[in-house]
Amino acid sequence: MKTLLTIAMILQSALALAGQSELIQLDTDFKDEQRINKTIYVPQEERSQYEIKINDKGLILDSEGNVLDTRNLANGTAMFVYSKEGKIYLSTVRKPLIFDHSSLVGGEDVIVAGSMNVNRGRIDYITDASAMYEATSHGNLKSVIHRLNVMGADTQKMRAFFQNNF
Repeated sequence: MKTLLTIAMILQSALALAGQSELIQLDTDFKDEQRINKTIYVPQEERSQYEIKINDKGLILDSEGNVLDTRNLANGTAMFVYSKEGKIYLSTVRKPLIFDHSSLVGGEDVIVAGSMNVNRGRIDYITDASAMYEATSHGNLKSVIHRLNVMGADTQKMRAFFQNNF
């Protein structure tokens, strides 16, 4: 019973913090991206293939349960969005204007969009840098960090870079 109460308190805390972050709309420069650039939008029923999980060791896993590692990617980072539903979607594939941050949520509003560098399942750093979804406040990046902690991610050595300081 105590465990259920603790979980309920953690969820309330995460939702309260997420609720304090304003939603970020797709920048007006990208409003017609799907029609003009043929930007791919992932339908809601297919987004689970991009949703991250956390294992009992605090490691970030992809949707198939593999430990995530972005070090071998071209820029060493994967793009992510923290959706208004409280889910973190991540892709190691990014093709600007074709498959980008907005693709992961079908152009919907988000809490934050950015990039993260993951080394053997542990986040080295996370940013809120995204041309498509301009960061509005440090609280939005803090919300996803809080969500990662609630999910059980090991964030002890993680660094955060805010778009204004990146």
